[in-house]
Amino acid sequence: MDEKLPGIIVTGASGFIGRHFIEANAQKFRLFCLARRSQKEAGVPRHANIRWSQVDVGDFSNLQHVVESINAYGGADYILHLAGYYDFTMKDQPEYEYTNVNGTRNVLKLAQYLNIRRFIFSSSLAACRFDRNPEHIITEKTPPDANYPYAVSKRKAEELIRNYSSMFPCTILRLAAVYRDWCEYPPLFVFLDTWLSDKWNSRILGGRGESSITYIHISDLVRLINSIIAQSDVLPQLSTYIASPTGTVSHKELYKAATRYFFGRPRKAIYMPRILALIGIALRTLTGDLIGIKPFERPWMMKYIDRKLVVDADYSFRSLNWHIPVRNDITRRLLFMIENMKNHTVDWTVKNETLMFRVAERFNIKAYEVLMRHRELIVNKMIEFIYQKEWISAFKNYTSFDRAVTKWYTTMLYQLMATSIKINDRIIVRRYAQAIAYRRFKSGFKADEIVRFLVHFEKIILSELLMDIEAQKTKEQLFNAINIFTQLMIDEIEESFELFSEQKNELQLQSLTDKLPTFQHAGNLKQIISDLENTFFDSMEHDMAREFSHIYDEIKYS
Repeated sequence: MDEKLPGIIVTGASGFIGRHFIEANAQKFRLFCLARRSQKEAGVPRHANIRWSQVDVGDFSNLQHVVESINAYGGADYILHLAGYYDFTMKDQPEYEYTNVNGTRNVLKLAQYLNIRRFIFSSSLAACRFDRNPEHIITEKTPPDANYPYAVSKRKAEELIRNYSSMFPCTILRLAAVYRDWCEYPPLFVFLDTWLSDKWNSRILGGRGESSITYIHISDLVRLINSIIAQSDVLPQLSTYIASPTGTVSHKELYKAATRYFFGRPRKAIYMPRILALIGIALRTLTGDLIGIKPFERPWMMKYIDRKLVVDADYSFRSLNWHIPVRNDITRRLLFMIENMKNHTVDWTVKNETLMFRVAERFNIKAYEVLMRHRELIVNKMIEFIYQKEWISAFKNYTSFDRAVTKWYTTMLYQLMATSIKINDRIIVRRYAQAIAYRRFKSGFKADEIVRFLVHFEKIILSELLMDIEAQKTKEQLFNAINIFTQLMIDEIEESFELFSEQKNELQLQSLTDKLPTFQHAGNLKQIISDLENTFFDSMEHDMAREFSHIYDEIKYS
């Protein structure tokens, strides 16, 4: 990382806004990215200025190693808190309190340890009350007074930020609906998918078609966040800004623009009275429940028919010296969306349909937490096992190492398993297996000794996890993941040893490894994992250096 650059912690880094902020700013900042998904799953390219930690901000214990890692790489100047939960059920999901409220509290606590210059929080204009009266205008001073669960969670989070703002400067940013030229805003995607089709309801708009909100292009939002960071030192200790154009955009306006761009002329809409729309959606929902395919529209949405969220963002424009180009008005960007929709249908569908489903609790992170709780005990049990008198001959090469070195390799193997499950990536398993196979072959190991080690290691892991209550909740999925890891390691080891054994001499072996650079140029085995999970190896090296200082120089580059 370039330590001359300012450091920014980005929570929710794998989300729509987070990904685009990171990609736009990797050259400008040191980015400490926190997310439930791995960097690979999120589709964020690797960069020297990006350090990725796969954590759940709802659990503060997950954040402790993060603090150590951030401080080790120059510290953080800002926090951009984007992590949040929202679904379209309108039910009071536990995730609202867990992520939106407790998660915000945890990130604020994290900020206390880091001496940051500003905390930037992404709230939402949707937390403010919609109204049928066009004179009801949302400004920076409007309270987040809507009463549905998502809005309540955002109001609680904003209250927390106000309480912490005496400790460090804070900015609350209330966002309009964020989109880009591939759409990627679920309600708008559903509208376009319906209006620009031959479906029976393609011309129907609820009420008078006056339901309206505001939209902001992702590029304008990224510029706004950058503007806040650039002006941070002169901004108030606590400030609230609106990330939105002034005004509002109705369904009727969107429908007219979209159908004109798609069909060459605007289609005439059919306006359905609110009561008929409610009956229709209720019937569609009931049918969906019966056949197992629920429509996106929900009965609760009907109460927002012809309600408006009208915005006046003039204060934010003036205070931040920020503007939204006319070309980025949603009714003009629809042309770009529709061109992508027509010319890149598969990509368009994939990008949008993946956003229709939200996963609140990820198996991978919970599994990782379970595995990490037992790491030390399991590794020690494995070391004790192979050094038992009756097993020493079966593991003669392993036991020929210094015991601390064997523990180091066993710990790294365990961490590889946990990391591969956490980030849902088995490519690193193959890379590690190939690299370690070459080293072991050169050291005189036989494949069956390594396989024996892996089989017994799996047995010890599973027997220990059987006693963990948390592991029982996802026992089948977790045990299956561990078994797949072991099988993949075994298959790669056996295949690699067979390949090496076919070579008649050292020259042929060297020729093979030149053709297969994974073997010869694997470099530091630690790097295979630490590229993906920096915080673990920061702490692991520290612990190993303290515990085994007499051999640390020997193993740190192995």
